[in-house]
Amino acid sequence: MLVTDEIVVIEGDGIGSEVVPAAVEVLETVGEFDINRAVAGDVVKAETGTALPDETRDAVGAADATLFGAVGKSAADVVLPLRATVGSYVNVRPVRAYPGVDALRPDTDIVFLRENTEGVYSGHETRLSDDMSTLTRVVTTSASERLGEYACKYASARETDGFHIVHKANVMRETDGRFLEAVSGVAADHGVSTETVLMDAFGTQVCLDPSQYDVVACPNLAGDVLSDVAAGLVGGLGLLPSANIGAENGLFEPVHGSAPDIAGEGTANPAAAILSIAMLLEFLGYERDGQIVRDAVQATLAEGPQTPDLGGEATTDEFATAVVSRLWSPPVPEICETGEASILRLDSWVKHAGSCRVMKHFETRVSRSCMNRNQAANSVPVATTTLYRILRSRLDARVSGILVADCDAGWVVK
Repeated sequence: MLVTDEIVVIEGDGIGSEVVPAAVEVLETVGEFDINRAVAGDVVKAETGTALPDETRDAVGAADATLFGAVGKSAADVVLPLRATVGSYVNVRPVRAYPGVDALRPDTDIVFLRENTEGVYSGHETRLSDDMSTLTRVVTTSASERLGEYACKYASARETDGFHIVHKANVMRETDGRFLEAVSGVAADHGVSTETVLMDAFGTQVCLDPSQYDVVACPNLAGDVLSDVAAGLVGGLGLLPSANIGAENGLFEPVHGSAPDIAGEGTANPAAAILSIAMLLEFLGYERDGQIVRDAVQATLAEGPQTPDLGGEATTDEFATAVVSRLWSPPVPEICETGEASILRLDSWVKHAGSCRVMKHFETRVSRSCMNRNQAANSVPVATTTLYRILRSRLDARVSGILVADCDAGWVVK
């Protein structure tokens, strides 16, 4: 895949500097992007006095998408402004139990759609006296209806029978009452069925039987808290990606924090960051490539290696390497004996991978000068020798040499 999408990468604090490079390795394996690195967080604030430099915010605003790692104490000074910079109006948080992971509720497969602009995160707090502080909760019909529109489209794309609306309108009658009325009204206009559930009741019910929920639309704070509760059902926050969706821009981040207790050990689980890459790819229109990344993560979680938070001993880099190796895991190519050489036909690989992997290495990297049947493997460009190394691994080291015979037909000769 040869593309020119600009992606800003911000590692942030703590384990962000470990899981983000792992995710970028996967991204760069999938395709070629214009990657712009920027900084934000506690370390930057200590050095410059500001946690979110203007240069970073400008870069994020101008990019097509941003991958963000984690932030420590300066979270409110970084994450909320970044979400505003990309114009995010919904935070998408999939919570899913994966095969191979010791999950409390293996039947969990829920997507939380969290309103992302207002509620108690609007920032209207006031200290009235030494004894009293207040927080103003902002809920608008327009923002709630926009979430409702997204929920209808998302439920339709997921082919589910409507969605749930979580609220606390029995107590917060004006604010959550407005939210509930707006979201359910949009759904009714689109002919999409909805069920409502009080947020405290949801907190109990999702633990007892998560299978009853699929797509869940929530106010801002409720979506934040309840998705973290559901994370405990599937193995922890290390498995939760997220997408902050705007009209033309997006911010993608693992749900977990900076985890200072394990930062620097090189054992942080990068699954959430890599799954965030899958969501980023889909947002940019590369749905197939996003699914390929997601499948590779799922296979790694099921077959190993696993990081310590999941009971394994793998490092962050080892997990990422395993995911990358599975990006190259279509069916083993057909071997055709010709008498003089064994020919590996890559037709099935091309069909499986599309523009993502094989075509990347052949069409965009291998020049016509390399299509000489007599050319030795060690003189073929790095991209092709990478394919050679992977083929050798997949074929139990039976390949002793590799020649590129016909790039367009997808033939490789050993």
